[in-house]
Amino acid sequence: MTTTVEPTPTDTDDGAANMESQAQQLVQAIQQLRSEQGIAETEEIAIYVTNTQVVRSLLKQYSEQIEAQTHTADLVQVTVDGGIPMPEVIAHADFEIGGETVTIGISRA
Repeated sequence: MTTTVEPTPTDTDDGAANMESQAQQLVQAIQQLRSEQGIAETEEIAIYVTNTQVVRSLLKQYSEQIEAQTHTADLVQVTVDGGIPMPEVIAHADFEIGGETVTIGISRA
């Protein structure tokens, strides 16, 4: 099942604003998973995220902001074809971000 994280009404199609909007969508998806797993917002987590084009772009520009907002202790870009699979024992879900399906998994750090 893929969940679409909707952009906020103030988002525009402007490049920088669009990237910032997508970064916030990623944060919202992570926080949604955190809530579903009963992990407190202040508790540090490990994040596993598929290595898609949009994820690479977002992490290149916004990794510090994303990690700070989500209290991330460890961030792993999962590359199934490259031998870094999504750990099966963690909670994960698919989200539509920037027109791509992004699988995000989280666990307590």
